[in-house]
Amino acid sequence: MLVSATLRSAHFLLVALALLLVVPPSTARGQAPGTAAELLEAQNVRAEPNGTIIGRLEEGTRVSVVRRIDGWTEVRLAGSVWMESLITREEGDFDLQVVAGNGENLRSEPSGRILGRLGSGTLLMETGREPGWVRVERVAWIWSQSLGFADDTGEFPVPVRIDPDPDPEPAPPADTATEPDPDPGDPDPGDPAEPDTSATPAPHESGDGADAPPGAMLTLQAGQALLLRPGGIDTLAVLAGASSAEVREREGEWMRVQLEAWVPAPGRGAEGEDAPPPPLLRGVTPTEIATSPDEYLGARVELELQFISVEAAEAIRTDFTEGEPFLLTRSAGAGQRFVYVAIDPDRVDEFRGLAPLDRIRIEGRVRAGRAALTGHPVLDLLDWERVRR
Repeated sequence: MLVSATLRSAHFLLVALALLLVVPPSTARGQAPGTAAELLEAQNVRAEPNGTIIGRLEEGTRVSVVRRIDGWTEVRLAGSVWMESLITREEGDFDLQVVAGNGENLRSEPSGRILGRLGSGTLLMETGREPGWVRVERVAWIWSQSLGFADDTGEFPVPVRIDPDPDPEPAPPADTATEPDPDPGDPDPGDPAEPDTSATPAPHESGDGADAPPGAMLTLQAGQALLLRPGGIDTLAVLAGASSAEVREREGEWMRVQLEAWVPAPGRGAEGEDAPPPPLLRGVTPTEIATSPDEYLGARVELELQFISVEAAEAIRTDFTEGEPFLLTRSAGAGQRFVYVAIDPDRVDEFRGLAPLDRIRIEGRVRAGRAALTGHPVLDLLDWERVRR
């Protein structure tokens, strides 16, 4: 009897084992961990199922499956991010944070294909570095119907239209720590001939503004980009705060608006005479300027900085004119905040002999206490000298 029972038990175990071997892992637990998946359509990426949006991936981007739960798939995404749009963190499970004000591109490799865009404040893990770039990784969640999963041959299905992410409205990243003052923040220097259309802000669509007729007043929110033409990428300015505007014309989903603002008269006093220059402020730090931008706007300041390079402004830098030369520098003291110093084109050669991290003392006028794109001070150069130690 004992032998018979043992044989029956062994037979049962063999049958059970055989059944387990012929059931595909995808049937037992969804796609197996490590299975490749591909975005069938551009889709939001979330910190948790139906949770906070931390970015958006483009159609065709491939990710690695971790697990699937209730219509959501946890995936591992990886790519390269421009180093100056990140800061390091000392606490928590993540060691990097995106600090560029408008988020940053995630690329397949340095200066490579855009896989998607990560929101400002998104936390990441560093997996490697190359000059100017950081290789990063993040586990996140995507609506399962937006993914095509590779079959046994490694082939992907033909893309089809999908049901939308059930909650497509973005929200501020909740899985991040309180965002510090942005530190390294230069934008991804990708090829401007391939604009990231997902980063082009859409017109404000509040409940009382989406159908506003010509002549109506509406409120534009902070962060709203003012574009030169409908659907274009030429940004004239980005609003630092809410502002009222009059609708002058509508073209499809776009509105031409008019708003009023004040700018300082260029060097003229109330009586038409040359205004005296403001006093030169010594001892002020770039962090103080960025913390109180309105207080220092137009002020003459003296700063000791570390030279990095001479650059030409891209169109996305709305505090400059496109192509305007500027010095990329950082503060020489604690904090090492970046400072952008606009220079006249005929003065560019003055800085050709400088090496990266050479110290310079500059006198400049504060053009913007916090750049719209990165949050760092922008100055107009008045005078400078090399600091030799």
